Amino acid sequence: MGKKTVRCVIVVALTVMVVAACRQGGTDSTDSGKEKVELTWLVTSSPQREPWHKEMVEKFQNEHPHISINLQQIPYADVDQKLQTLIAGGTPPDIWCPNWSQSGFPTFQAMDALLDLSPYIEKDPEVVEGIDDNLMELYRVDGKYYGIPFQNYGSYLYYNKELFDKRGLDYPTTDWDDKSWSWDQMVEYAEKLTVTSEDINERTFGFMSNDETNKQAWLFGGDFFSADDYANGEMETPQLLDNPKNVEAIQAHVDLIQKGISPTPSQTEGLSEIGDPFISGKVAMATNGGFAFINLKAADFDWGVAALPYVEGRQASLYTDPWSISATSDHPDEAWEFLKYITDPEHGAKRYLEYTDATPAHRGLLEDWYRGIAEEAGMAYEEIKEVHEGSQRYGRGSDNHQIKQFSSIRRVIEQTMPAVYDGSMSVEEGFKVIEQGLLNLD
Repeated sequence: MGKKTVRCVIVVALTVMVVAACRQGGTDSTDSGKEKVELTWLVTSSPQREPWHKEMVEKFQNEHPHISINLQQIPYADVDQKLQTLIAGGTPPDIWCPNWSQSGFPTFQAMDALLDLSPYIEKDPEVVEGIDDNLMELYRVDGKYYGIPFQNYGSYLYYNKELFDKRGLDYPTTDWDDKSWSWDQMVEYAEKLTVTSEDINERTFGFMSNDETNKQAWLFGGDFFSADDYANGEMETPQLLDNPKNVEAIQAHVDLIQKGISPTPSQTEGLSEIGDPFISGKVAMATNGGFAFINLKAADFDWGVAALPYVEGRQASLYTDPWSISATSDHPDEAWEFLKYITDPEHGAKRYLEYTDATPAHRGLLEDWYRGIAEEAGMAYEEIKEVHEGSQRYGRGSDNHQIKQFSSIRRVIEQTMPAVYDGSMSVEEGFKVIEQGLLNLD
């Protein structure tokens, strides 16, 4: 063997030894040698979502050993104050959902608290493939994207099938364009489903609206705010009395309360102490967002879901929630990797659907959602698909997802409306008080 050959053999042998040494210990991860970083993921505490939160943290950390996730679970009622405190103190979470607070996305975007995700989306366009443009537009400001939608709840009417069967009533339609399912028809059903009694525990209310006051106005084609307010993300001049549809809508709901068909605010509060009034069987029909599905597994009766009653000009709320990254995150690249992981329709997003029944923002998961809800509701796949697609056609982004500082706006409205609902103040009188209160906001 020549000297040149010997040298080649030695080089090869040394190379093999170095590679083998590098692989000792069973670690050849691409993350090897990277700087260790910690991300904070702030979520609302929820018994249904908690297993998903923990699973995502564990699996992501296993695949990215240089990244640790500090999971912060906060009760929904405390999220607003917690976020404001963290942002003011310069220690916001790295990843969070700005709509999981009463203030909502526009408030935090206006505070420059959210990172522009456009460069990341341009780099990884597959992350948003399958998410409809109209949903992405909700979190696009001045051409920049500040959130990736992960769930997209519509608004529906839920009903107790057993109470309907007892009264011999046909189930309401899933067809949003069926004009025979009108407000008057719904009221007629509600009257037949109502059981009166001096004892609140023996009563059954035919209908209850879980919608906030402005969304009750939407159902009749009204709105407390102008198109410019939504476009600019800021309330300028409220228009409660300018739009007659607002008075018509709220008066229609007040009439149901005065007739005993719907519970008063104080009755609702009392019923809620023992649980959700619809799930406890004390209400035959209730309007609510799609987030109600997560709790309906607890119902001990058969239930169904239908279109909101047809009213000319009707609009319904969409509750579309995004994951966002803090504008001041020290590790935005790693945060983006985690955001991609939890929104991946093959992994994180699919598991979220399986844990929570949440309506996915990704089209590729809707088939699974239709099948799952159809099975739980004892309804046809086609019916669930129809009722969901109708909620999207007639839906628009929730007001608090579009107008900043909405927690203050909500507070002003909620201070006066109980007096309107219980009849101690007329709708017009209440609107005047609310408008003045809104104008006095800073």
